[in-house]
Amino acid sequence: MSITDVRSVPVNDLVLIPELSPRERLCEETVIRYMDSFASLPPVRLQAGTRVVVDGYHRVEAAVRLGLEAIPATEETIVDDDLRLAAGIANAAHGQPLTRGERNRLAVALVRQYGKLREEAAQLLGMSPSAVTLALREHQFNEMLSEKLGAAVEVINSAHVRALYRVGPEQRERLLEAVVTKVDEEGQPYPLTGAELKMLVDRMLDPATPTAELNRLLYDPKARPKAVSTNGNGRGPAAADAAGELPPDSDTRPWEREWESPLKGGDPEAFDRVRAVDEEIERRGGERQIAELLRRAEAPPLTGDPFCDDGPAAAEERLREGIAAAARALEALSPRVQPDDVRSQVAAVLALLQSLL
Repeated sequence: MSITDVRSVPVNDLVLIPELSPRERLCEETVIRYMDSFASLPPVRLQAGTRVVVDGYHRVEAAVRLGLEAIPATEETIVDDDLRLAAGIANAAHGQPLTRGERNRLAVALVRQYGKLREEAAQLLGMSPSAVTLALREHQFNEMLSEKLGAAVEVINSAHVRALYRVGPEQRERLLEAVVTKVDEEGQPYPLTGAELKMLVDRMLDPATPTAELNRLLYDPKARPKAVSTNGNGRGPAAADAAGELPPDSDTRPWEREWESPLKGGDPEAFDRVRAVDEEIERRGGERQIAELLRRAEAPPLTGDPFCDDGPAAAEERLREGIAAAARALEALSPRVQPDDVRSQVAAVLALLQSLL
């Protein structure tokens, strides 16, 4: 690969082939930043003879918006088969960082199309070899689903992969089908998140899970696993879930227990729903009321405490009023909470508050 000196190349002579870039789209923030500092940017890289842009899509866009007629560039002798490789490595090394998905697709291409060892791909992309392995497995499972469905899909992420490798090949195939056949209440496709798949694998590996319950979770398009744990009378998670019971009491309050957040599954829609729940609780004042109740419950009464100035009876009445207000706020909010595992957490808090009244 030989490189010529930097020269000024007319913008209209540049050949842009979006498929060469590992990026899904240009970053508007990066383009604006490059417009502000264009004079200090390095030259774009072109394939000699064709002037195909190998590295510098954001810089070219910045030049176009600035109204520049020419742009500094270097021309390199790169065979056509290596254009995508050169563009990918260049974009991974500098400029706007690649997203996780972009980086993983590039890692798969380096191993599968260009014959790089996993260690080589990891070094070129600044990844660990294990991250490259994970990217390859994600791609493998997405390929399997795409072949089964007859259309390209990319729903499997690292959380799905970790869950799938806890079971054998036959179970993996059943689980993959369960992931992509789930729908929401309106019947629209709503694949299982990585966190939900982990819970489903937990059920599959739990000998106490009834066969009927496992088949429901696997084959009912609207059935989604929920986080439950073994209760005090020895009944397993499947039995507790079938009975509609709340998670058992422990040494932590329900809202302090670990639960599988949709964020762990990389589900942006679930994140938006969870954030909306937080905003609704805050708008109704429920969060402040709960925080104040916890503070009162944990802090010992002190002389001069404003909640105790009117005597024990008045303080108790105020406490009960606060609990009732918090319970009303959560009760009004609970039916609109999505997804189901978040609703179960809200229901657990509400049950606890109602038990104190």
